[in-house]
Amino acid sequence: MKSFIVGIISFFVGIIVAIGAIFLVLKFVPIKSYTDMAGVEAEDVMSDQVYSKSVLDAAFGLSEFTMNDIKIIKDAVLEFANDEEVKKYVTVDEEAFGELTFANLSSGLADCITLKNIDDMYLVEVMPVSGNEDIYAILRDATGVTVNSQIKVSHLKEFNIDNIYIVNILDVAGNEMIYDVLRDGTGKATNEEIKVSDLMDFDVANVKISTFLSSSAVASNKILKAVYGDGTVTIGELSNRINNTPIQEVYKVDCFTTNEADASGISAKYSYNEADGSYTLDASGDYYISAKSGAWFFIFYGTVGGTNIDGDATLYRPTAYTMGGLEEKVDEINDHIENATIKQLIDIGILTNPHGDYSPLIYASTLDQVLRAIS
Repeated sequence: MKSFIVGIISFFVGIIVAIGAIFLVLKFVPIKSYTDMAGVEAEDVMSDQVYSKSVLDAAFGLSEFTMNDIKIIKDAVLEFANDEEVKKYVTVDEEAFGELTFANLSSGLADCITLKNIDDMYLVEVMPVSGNEDIYAILRDATGVTVNSQIKVSHLKEFNIDNIYIVNILDVAGNEMIYDVLRDGTGKATNEEIKVSDLMDFDVANVKISTFLSSSAVASNKILKAVYGDGTVTIGELSNRINNTPIQEVYKVDCFTTNEADASGISAKYSYNEADGSYTLDASGDYYISAKSGAWFFIFYGTVGGTNIDGDATLYRPTAYTMGGLEEKVDEINDHIENATIKQLIDIGILTNPHGDYSPLIYASTLDQVLRAIS
């Protein structure tokens, strides 16, 4: 029992001695001794105000040390703050930070480290121009800043889509027809002048038909071919142009012919007056009424001065019918046919007389007169 008690007392005495030894080391051995044993130059990580003290003295005086005294901490913070990405948003007053004590760390840090105002940041700091040329072209238009490097985040608040030029959004190559239409509709002389705001004033009525339809594309459409002209007619003019186009320009029908084989066989001769396009009854003339003209004849020509005893009109003059007025003239055309002589109806091919069965005595009569005589 006695030996057990002696053993316990020896154990605790050993612990006390060990603690005392550790205390003596921490209290009286300078920190530089530890760094030397570790192969570290104390001057590289702290000032002599720190490494000349013992661990305990340094710990108790920590609040009075500055960042300059604890170089290892200072260097780590500055290395982080000077990172290429971090310093875009943060600036550090290195001199003030170095003088900052640990006691004032929480209150003084804000005076040393400042967050940049993002509005004052230049876009090139976060988005390089290389690879983003199209975006910068749009940004220059919309912000009014002509130099890429001068565009700030704050300028984006003034971003105006109306000022963007269309060529910076839509390539001209491959979209030539679209740009042709845009120039017509906006009135701009060149592609490079057209802005987004111009689209608000786009007037489809000013777009020329030739901009989206070639002359070959309208060749099979009689009406479009007639109004196409030199290609300057616009969509807005199209309706009036169609309405005012003479029907002769749309439908090409040869109502007179110099080929006797195309005539009825009893057709009289006519001479042509180039001045007004009329045909006058003339025994020495070169033209016959074409038996292929049919009812078209009375759409294109009207009888002037009546007919002679043979049923032939003494003068045919071109009508002034237009495409737009044709519907109103239907009754008039019906009257022409109804009041035409039998000879005229034979000449234009509405009535056929292949064997000469009709008596010349009725040539001068109208179809109505003949039918009434029969009845």
